[in-house]
Amino acid sequence: MKIQLPRLALLMFPIALLLSCSAQARIARPALWKVSSPTATIYLLGTIHALPVGEEWHTPAITKAEAESSVLVLELSDSGDQAKLAETVRSIAFAPGQPDVLDRVPPAQRPALQALLAQSGAPLPALKAYKTWAVYLFALNPLMLKTIGLTGEEGVERKLTADFTASGKSIEGLETVKYQLGIFDALPEATQRHMLAEAVADFPKAKAEFFETLRAWEAGDPALIAKSFDKDLKSEPELEHVLIHNRNVNWTNWTLARLHQSGTTLVAVGAGHLAGDDSVIAMLRAKGLKVVRVE
Repeated sequence: MKIQLPRLALLMFPIALLLSCSAQARIARPALWKVSSPTATIYLLGTIHALPVGEEWHTPAITKAEAESSVLVLELSDSGDQAKLAETVRSIAFAPGQPDVLDRVPPAQRPALQALLAQSGAPLPALKAYKTWAVYLFALNPLMLKTIGLTGEEGVERKLTADFTASGKSIEGLETVKYQLGIFDALPEATQRHMLAEAVADFPKAKAEFFETLRAWEAGDPALIAKSFDKDLKSEPELEHVLIHNRNVNWTNWTLARLHQSGTTLVAVGAGHLAGDDSVIAMLRAKGLKVVRVE
């Protein structure tokens, strides 16, 4: 069983960037779709939450979608409030009586985990209070981003947020930080430990895997993105259900409800949610809607 957590985190969970975050930039043409009703238009843009410095992705079609939209909708509605973020993390990520962090992975992986945590600067005694999923998200993930050479400042959502804020337009969210952390927190401890162990095993490949997915995103190729997700999660139906399927269902229902309102909205979510047979795009089409690729 394989869970390529670096790729999943950057495609699906902006929370993974909030407590952390160069490579040579390229010009990207990410996929953009449009779905309309008699009163509303919704643009759907697939994103990567962290990008190399200087990555250019503002194509004419995306710029047009921005200009037409009065509202930007992101995955998270409350990621900018650092005080609230810290309070939410304290309320969810810690639990008394946890075993030592190194004891939560198989013996053969403990030296590698210890070395990674040493590189991260996170002291083992302090990490003991972290739940297992939080060790990955708040200790290993920042190190992974640094190793790849990424900065959260260059993510698509950050740039869009700046644009819409400067224009005085509204910004909304589909989820909250508490909800996203709760997805991980609800996983059985055995699953959390398996995820941590796989993250340790995959760490040396994180950079190559990220740039493989980045090239698919730059090319606007949902089929390649979907292929990477199939490889990562099809052998993990429990994780696929909670990380992708359930959220895609929620966002599909949100889109359907939004189409009954008026105006134009730009929705920017992780590219993995808009690719493949179980994507928001596929679910909308299954409901009989015409979803048009405009980029």
